[in-house]
Amino acid sequence: MQDFHWTFGIWLTCLMYLFASAASWRLAEIVRRTIGNPGQRERTIWVMEGILLLALALSTATNGFGQLTTLFRAIAMDGGWYASRAPAQTHLIVLLLGAFVLAAVVSLYWARAVAPPALLVLLASLLLAAFVLVRAVSLHAVDRIVFARIAGVTVSSIVEAGGTGTILVLILWRAVMLRRPVTHIRSGSLPERKRVELVPVV
Repeated sequence: MQDFHWTFGIWLTCLMYLFASAASWRLAEIVRRTIGNPGQRERTIWVMEGILLLALALSTATNGFGQLTTLFRAIAMDGGWYASRAPAQTHLIVLLLGAFVLAAVVSLYWARAVAPPALLVLLASLLLAAFVLVRAVSLHAVDRIVFARIAGVTVSSIVEAGGTGTILVLILWRAVMLRRPVTHIRSGSLPERKRVELVPVV
């Protein structure tokens, strides 16, 4: 926790999370106004998306998962099993991945009737959340991968930015889909009214 300090990558990740969260809330409102009650399930997805991204932004800003990792490390040291923590961490990661698979199956089945962007954003969010949680476990073998640098940028930052960017693209895709019918009507696709000629009465 003491090693935490703001960097450009942390600023960028936090701002991307906040922007994506605001966009999700906005899209949820558009779905409510455009589709109404039939879109309630999709609206729930976008609201949950906004809450998740806001939570990730707050965690990034406060180093929430880092503090949690530090706490568990202190507990392991006090309990005398810090040196042999790897098996416990491995089991925890397996449980997290199993929970992710179960959540993905249940969520995708529940949302099977929604628009493709909402379905994909649900899967992307679950993948992003699973990655963040597995990284927080801080297994040494995993840390060597996620904190490796490519062109000066850590794999962890690339995955988070890529996941958030994917979510933003899906939000934009769905927003464009919802605006198409309105644009189509405005372009004059409605049938023209028949003209009625008035015949003067003699």
